[in-house]
Amino acid sequence: MKFYSTEFGSYPFGSYKVVAVDEMPVQRFDSSTLSIITVDLLHGEDSIEQVLETRQALSYALACQWMGINIQQKTWSDTWLVNGLALLKRDMQRVVEWDNGSMPPICQPQHNDPPDSMTLPFVNLKAPLVLHILDRRLCKSGTSLGLPRVLPKIFLSAMSGELQNNALSTHSFLRTCRKEEDGSRDHDATRFASIQGVEHNEVSKLLHRPVPFFEGQMTVRIHEADGTPYEHVLDIRSSFKRFEVPFNTKYKRIRRNTKRYLARQAAAQAAAEGDAEAAEAMGLIDMGFRLEIWEKEKEQENWKVADWTEEDEQVMSGATYEWIRMDADFEWIAAIAFEQPDFMWVSQLQRDRDVVAQLEVVNALAKQSTAIVSSTFTKTVPVSNYYYRIRCEAAMALVHCAIRKLDFLGLFQFKLFLRYCYEPEDPNQDLFAHTYVPKPNDFSDLAEYFVRKSLVHAISQVRFENGKTPSVVRQFLVDQLRYNDSTANPYSDAFYICTVISAVACATVSITPPERGELLREEVRSEHTTEDANLMKQAIDEVSRYRSMDGLIPSPKNVATTAVLEFYLILTTANLIPNDLWVFFPLTRYAIMVVYSTSSDCLPVKPIIFKFVSLPSMAKWYTPAIMRYVLAIMANDPSRVVRRHVARSACQSLALLVSMGEMKNSIKDTESLLIEEDGSLPEKSKEAKKSEVDMMIAGYTFVLGKYENEAIGLEEKVTLRDYEGRVYVQEALLN
Repeated sequence: MKFYSTEFGSYPFGSYKVVAVDEMPVQRFDSSTLSIITVDLLHGEDSIEQVLETRQALSYALACQWMGINIQQKTWSDTWLVNGLALLKRDMQRVVEWDNGSMPPICQPQHNDPPDSMTLPFVNLKAPLVLHILDRRLCKSGTSLGLPRVLPKIFLSAMSGELQNNALSTHSFLRTCRKEEDGSRDHDATRFASIQGVEHNEVSKLLHRPVPFFEGQMTVRIHEADGTPYEHVLDIRSSFKRFEVPFNTKYKRIRRNTKRYLARQAAAQAAAEGDAEAAEAMGLIDMGFRLEIWEKEKEQENWKVADWTEEDEQVMSGATYEWIRMDADFEWIAAIAFEQPDFMWVSQLQRDRDVVAQLEVVNALAKQSTAIVSSTFTKTVPVSNYYYRIRCEAAMALVHCAIRKLDFLGLFQFKLFLRYCYEPEDPNQDLFAHTYVPKPNDFSDLAEYFVRKSLVHAISQVRFENGKTPSVVRQFLVDQLRYNDSTANPYSDAFYICTVISAVACATVSITPPERGELLREEVRSEHTTEDANLMKQAIDEVSRYRSMDGLIPSPKNVATTAVLEFYLILTTANLIPNDLWVFFPLTRYAIMVVYSTSSDCLPVKPIIFKFVSLPSMAKWYTPAIMRYVLAIMANDPSRVVRRHVARSACQSLALLVSMGEMKNSIKDTESLLIEEDGSLPEKSKEAKKSEVDMMIAGYTFVLGKYENEAIGLEEKVTLRDYEGRVYVQEALLN
């Protein structure tokens, strides 16, 4: 509240209350002075993941009191503006993946309808990015301090009555922005709100090849050896352009055989020993992210850390700059493919303090499987100066270096994870070849906790050529379940156990198709050996033990039971264990539900079970006996959440089965006709889509019609509609 009051102005109402209720259809509902949240957001003092989710939800709920409740959108097309100003998170990567042309523009003034439920999450994701770009360009105008100066004026006009009906439109918002910078130029940043798709740029050094979607300016930042950045603004007006970018250089890269390099190493050693002056000097010379152990040759040998060769040193010494960053000010919603030598990427990772710049390096180096890249990721993961998400991404990228071409160097360096779990007597002993009891868990350092989870997930992705995970890795993951000890841990280990169970399931299943090697002898076949069967039996025994424990002492929201059910589902789909529905159905009984929901923060697992059962790979659940049971649950279960989720899973499953041809309908197949194109192809295409949807509706109605007596009392409406060539099922439960 204090932060928002400082940034946005005084709170517009007299009070603010938060009420938690049970069985809400949505996570949160906001109104004037009141936010109603689901009890699922409540958590205990020992929670970790739920704390982050709850903080984000409550922060958004409080921000909505200023923008969304006090100030509302003038028209439905202005929804992006109100939601974008209230939201805090920005995720460029997800927007680029999502906005591939199938999503409409987030601002459509010609549309008078509210945003569709399918597109609203995308609107909420892209809108903060558009406003962030606008803020950056306002700050560059020289006469404005950006949106922090614009927003208080809007809130002040709402409190004084100048903003009519407290309704904010895109046009009035941009007019206020122009007044803030004296109307010096037009704002092309908001063009991202009124266009469809994102730009994909390919850049090689100073060569720019954008698709002809957008035009504008892009900032290029060139970093020299002394850390000095030189910025240049490129005006992009064509699909192909070569820019000559001048810059001044006084320093060259430091070679390892020079006196300057040896002097810097001596200063680094003195700084590590506590010399304040040397530390200050090192801070001025090299602002890198380093760890003391990587400065010692013995440690580098123990970890098999690769170093640059003489040929690499010669190439590096000839470079006149350290690295280049494209769109350094984050002014484009675009996917930029930029290429530069690997030593420049490494320098950017170690010396650029921008988290986005570091993430760009991890994504770029993940495409290169070399010893230098593997060593770079190994050096990155244990350094606490990095943001923990960067360390997690580096751990996941290390999987690409655990290949035979590098003699599984990445797998060897994954021993980095074992320092969290073991305290071996001999530090030179191969921990993969010995069985140790892990030390007790201590999740007091949250950054280390998330890095540990990422390493568990990453190590389960390592594969041989036959698609199998090394047996030592599978045994290691099973031991994590067998010897897990959190008796002295101040935080809950439920989500960590779920991560380990998921990793065990992933490591147990081979990623190669079963028919591989049937026709070509050179292909390596993946056969289920006796060792594989033994490891899978150990995994099933440990996972079953955690399922029983979760029944006695429920985990938050029964996440452990959910992870166990997902484990059985993965192994069943991979045809490693028989398809036994009795693993799932006994947990749907109400008596079992009471046991699994004794604590206030537990969510019934019944909706999750029905979601698994309704999958086509599990069973044809529309058989008479199971169908009667499902309809009875939808009609008579005492929990509204259970009824809602079971109905949704049933609707989606029926639509999927009909589209796959697993269920027959009562309409006979029409005869195939050869129709010559006569200029009316779009109309005929629409008719074909309409007839296809009608057939699916008929098949769905035919299946439910056979169980009309069982469906009495079920207050449900099901609608199907065609959207971008795909069929979505929506249910509207009246209760």
